[in-house]
Amino acid sequence: MNSEASLRASYSFYMSHLQFSTYDRLDKLRFRLSDAKLNNILVNRRIVLFNLFDYENELSGILLPKDLYRFIESPEKWNIPYPTLFQKVSYTLHLFFTNAEIYADGLMEILETREFKYSIFCVIPAIFGFFSSCEQCKFACSFYLNFINKKISLNVLKEILRPFFSGSSCFRFYEFAFSSIFSKLLASPNRKIIDLMKNNFIRALTRDLVSGIKKAAQLIPEHHLKLLKMIHLNYSMKEMIDFFIYQIKCECLIWLDSYTQSEQSKKDLIRAFDSILKNDSITRSICDSLFFASENCVFEMPEIYAPLKLNYYQTYFTMQDILVLSEVLSLKVPIIPIEGVQLKSGQPLHHIFPVKVSMKFDDSYISFPKVIFNHSIINIDYKNDEIKNESLEINDKTEIINHENILNSENQNMISMSENLNPGILNNSNNSFDILLCDKIFISADDEKQYCRVYMQILKKANDEAVDILSYYDRNPNLHEKLPVEFILKKSINIFIRQSEKFEDLLAAEAKARELNVWHKICISHEQIVFAGLSIRQAKACFESPNLVDAIQGSTEFTINASNKQLQFLTLLEKYLPSYFIDCPDISTIMNNEWKLFISKRMTSVPNIGVLFKFKPSYKFFLYVVSNISDTTDLSFPSMYLTLMNVVRNLKSIADLEETKDIKLETAIAISRCPNLLWNFFILNVFVFGNTVFRSLCSEKDQMLFQLFNKSMISIISKSEELSLFFVKYRTKIIEKILSRENTDGIVFESVV
Repeated sequence: MNSEASLRASYSFYMSHLQFSTYDRLDKLRFRLSDAKLNNILVNRRIVLFNLFDYENELSGILLPKDLYRFIESPEKWNIPYPTLFQKVSYTLHLFFTNAEIYADGLMEILETREFKYSIFCVIPAIFGFFSSCEQCKFACSFYLNFINKKISLNVLKEILRPFFSGSSCFRFYEFAFSSIFSKLLASPNRKIIDLMKNNFIRALTRDLVSGIKKAAQLIPEHHLKLLKMIHLNYSMKEMIDFFIYQIKCECLIWLDSYTQSEQSKKDLIRAFDSILKNDSITRSICDSLFFASENCVFEMPEIYAPLKLNYYQTYFTMQDILVLSEVLSLKVPIIPIEGVQLKSGQPLHHIFPVKVSMKFDDSYISFPKVIFNHSIINIDYKNDEIKNESLEINDKTEIINHENILNSENQNMISMSENLNPGILNNSNNSFDILLCDKIFISADDEKQYCRVYMQILKKANDEAVDILSYYDRNPNLHEKLPVEFILKKSINIFIRQSEKFEDLLAAEAKARELNVWHKICISHEQIVFAGLSIRQAKACFESPNLVDAIQGSTEFTINASNKQLQFLTLLEKYLPSYFIDCPDISTIMNNEWKLFISKRMTSVPNIGVLFKFKPSYKFFLYVVSNISDTTDLSFPSMYLTLMNVVRNLKSIADLEETKDIKLETAIAISRCPNLLWNFFILNVFVFGNTVFRSLCSEKDQMLFQLFNKSMISIISKSEELSLFFVKYRTKIIEKILSRENTDGIVFESVV
């Protein structure tokens, strides 16, 4: 038997370590995590569905809404209004998961149809949560293996797996692989012509591309590497590389579109990819890199469901998804047609609704270890227990889609105190709290009921006086005859054990919330790049608007990403800017000439900058950043802005590494000798960061970067009284012009000097 002293020691330990607001905090955090996961799924949905723009003419107005851009960027949400329809959704998904291989056979029978395209680009990604977590990628990988094992046409396989390889799971790989090639593609035309004349440009581009792919291979997620490995086994090395290069080329062209719409750059890039496939030595080296990466993968997508003991994952569907899924399944599986549940008139086909897909996660998913309270799960002997704690029951009204090979409900993992508060506890394992897990109080069922009633009465009185139950019991001797102290202690400690488990769950959930936040930022960065080119074209479509503000409102109506709204603003500004300089059309030429004169006189001698750095890599990276300033000469406004802000960001990173506050921007500007830098700064100072509309689209970090750039440029200009007077003169003149048009343009400008 456990001694009273031992039980009291355990009681005191829990009382001093437990946080009794755990249940409420965990409840709220789970709801926040659920919302955060859904928001992340929406971002990944936009990224994956971007592929639909290649089939806009084929699918829009038939299987997809006519306004495809809005459907992808800013879809309308819908709550299914009646249970019979939701049951149909559940039934259809159940059939898919129990007949996934047969479903794949059905798809192969409709290769030339619109339904095939819709299925591979919309339905399958939706089923697997648009590949927004490690768990969803794992399930998707298992499904996609059906097509590889069937050895279908490689061209068809390329198309089927395109959404999987376009997701944010591959973002870090693409980011690293493409890092060195865009600077070449964006180089000034004169430099490019020189390189082409030497017949070196495509060769150098190919070399950098291959080098980037090989170095970045370890950033490919394990499930994507598994598919590549299986393609190699079922097809050939050459076909696997052909497949892999195709996926990279598709993504690279999207990324290039975010930097430039130059057809020449696109042709150069395609030639570089073609050169890779024609060189057996290069393809073998890439294959070797992939096999090395499969054993040494360094990138892991976050697991955001299984470690939190959730038996489901979340996603979004449309009714059109369910209709097409049902139609394909009906080719191979007896199924009640979806039309059996009639859609009411006006019911939306293309509005999205959230679904929880219940899944059984295997042992490969490791839950968080217990780090504070190390005890085994307890078994309870008595069934009759009247103690309740409703705060432990998580109230989640979202319905869960179930099927045969999975657990029925997340509630199996939700602990209810009503089942676990009896004082009799059996031992499962040895640990520091084995004093709780050895013996029982042998009482009759009737006595047990009576003890529980008394316990509840004492607990209520203790709560009323804001003291713990043992303290209240000890100072009221009359209670000792009604209830043994051993019962009080064991019953309370049993409750504490459950509370401690919830506290550990809270710590795990908080860790996952931080991890999900980091992952969400990565996905947002990917979304910004994917949609940048399209956002710019959306802005250009508004060029006919009467003024800048109308154009901005029209182009950004359905754009979600703030960075892409910035690009749309800058694209439109470039179009409308000449109207502000009707009285001085040559101002850019005049300003560039003044700047050239200034740098030729005042910035001729540059100190030995190598001695300014502690670390050699910092110095090399600094020189690379300086070259980016020079490359802004012939860029569009959006590209110029992004490049200059990226320059400041990189210089800030170097300064942080060197542990100094001096980002050496003035030195970088002096070395670059960029001929139109003053004009670029003038535009950014007056029209961009002097514009309240644009600033509202900027994060604090964006504004901090510009302030650093602004401060350095003003410092340089102030070194010449003549240049300062010139700059202020034209700046004042243009601002007066802007203010005179403020009422018609509807935009407010403020000074940032």
